[in-house]
Amino acid sequence: MSERVHAGNRIDRYEVEAEVGRGGMGLVYRCYDPTNGRQVALKLMAAHLSDNDTALARFRREAALVASLKHAHIATFHEFGEWASRPYFVMDWVDGRTLKDELATHHKLPLARCLALFAQLADAIGHAHAHGVIHRDLKPANIIIGPDDQATIVDFGVALLDTAPSLTTTGLIVGTPLYMSPEQIRGQDVDGRSDQYSLAVILYEMLTGQFPYEAISVPAIYHHQLLGQPIPITERDPRLPAAIESALNQALAKDPAQRFASMAEFNRALRRRTARKNKPSPESPFLHPQSRWQQTFKGEITAVFPAHHHLFIATNDGKLTALAADSGEILWQVNVDGRVTHLVYQQDVAVVATAIGSLVAWRVGDGRPLWQRPLNQPPLALHVPNPRQLLIVFPNGELVYLNLADGEEIKRLTLSITQSATIPAPFSGEQLLLSTGKTITSYTPLKDEN
Repeated sequence: MSERVHAGNRIDRYEVEAEVGRGGMGLVYRCYDPTNGRQVALKLMAAHLSDNDTALARFRREAALVASLKHAHIATFHEFGEWASRPYFVMDWVDGRTLKDELATHHKLPLARCLALFAQLADAIGHAHAHGVIHRDLKPANIIIGPDDQATIVDFGVALLDTAPSLTTTGLIVGTPLYMSPEQIRGQDVDGRSDQYSLAVILYEMLTGQFPYEAISVPAIYHHQLLGQPIPITERDPRLPAAIESALNQALAKDPAQRFASMAEFNRALRRRTARKNKPSPESPFLHPQSRWQQTFKGEITAVFPAHHHLFIATNDGKLTALAADSGEILWQVNVDGRVTHLVYQQDVAVVATAIGSLVAWRVGDGRPLWQRPLNQPPLALHVPNPRQLLIVFPNGELVYLNLADGEEIKRLTLSITQSATIPAPFSGEQLLLSTGKTITSYTPLKDEN
C-alpha cells in the first residue's frame, strides 16, 4: 500500500491540498471539505502500521482524546473515519506559523507577548488536565500562532488518559528530549505536572531565545534534565522580572511535588510583580506608576479610537482590534482593507472609513461584519447624530446620511461652499461646524425621522 497521498487525491470526501507533517503514527494533510466549505487538517495513520493492533488502538485513543477536549486554544475535532483500511481523523485547520518557526525568526519574544501566549497555553493544558488528559509532548512545533496571536495546540499524538490502561511499555521514554520532564526521562508514571515542566521550558525559550541548560547532545540533555540546575533567566537577560525567574524555577523543579499544583497557579505566579523592582529610589523625583495592563501587536499601531467600554486599535498590517478598556483583553480582530482614517460607534455598531475609500461596519460585541460600501472620495468626518443614522461629511460640502443598521442611503445634501471644508471642533448633538477659508458655519444635523 502506498504511504503517500498526493495533492489532488481524495481521502473519502476530503480533497488533499498538501502534506503538512508526518510523525511516528501518521501523516497530516491540509484538505478541503466540500460538504462544509472549509479547510481541515486530516491525520491519516501510516500505512505500515495499519495491521498493528497496538498502533491502531493508540491512534484511536488519540482521536478519542482530541474529541473529548473543547477549548478555544486546542484544535477542534470533527470526525473519525477509515479510508483504504487506514483510520483517520479530522480537525480544524489552523492558519498561522508554529511557535518553533516564530522563535527561529525572532529568536526571543517580548515579555508581554510571552505572558499572553503562555496564558492561552496554560488555560488549554489546564482544560486537558481537568478532563484527565496529559499531553506528554508539548513543544513549539506542536503550537500554532495565528495571525491574531492566538495560540492553538494541534498534536496530542502521545497524550495519555490518566484513567485508562497504558498502551506504552513500562519504562519506555516518550516525548522530545529538550522539553521532557525528569520523570518522563526515567520512564515513570506522569501527571499534569510533567506538562507543566515542558511548558516552563517553552516559556524559558520564548523569553530568552535559549534553553535552561547548556547541552549539545541527547545524553547531555538527559543528564541536565535529571541532575542539572537551570541557568537563571536573569543571567540570560537581566531586564526580566525576578517574579518570572522564581515561578520558572519552581515549575522546573526536579521533584514534581515541588512544582505548582496546577497550570492556573503557575500562570498566576508568573503575573505577580515584585514591588521592589519597580519602586523608585528615595532620592528619585520621578514616580513610576504600575501598569494596569499591556497589549502587544504584530503591526505598528497607527490609530487608537477610545470608546466607553472598548478601545479600537488600527495597525499597519491591516488589522482592527477591539480591546476591553478595563483589562486590555483582545475581544476580536478583523482584517481591514486600507489604513483606517475614521471610526465611530453607536450601541452595538462600529463603522470605519479607510484611506482607499471604503466604509465598513462591524458588530461591536463580536466583530461580525454587518455591511460594506464604497465611497467616491475619502470622508472629512463620520458622525452618529442619532441611534439610527450615520452621517458622512465630505470635503466638498456633501453630506450623506446612511441607515446605521444596513448602510443604505437615506438622504444626500450639498452645502453651498466654494472651498474644501475642515472641521474645527468635534460634533455635538445639535451642531456641525465647518470652516472654509476665512468662514466658519454652523449647521444643524438632520433630525431622526424614524
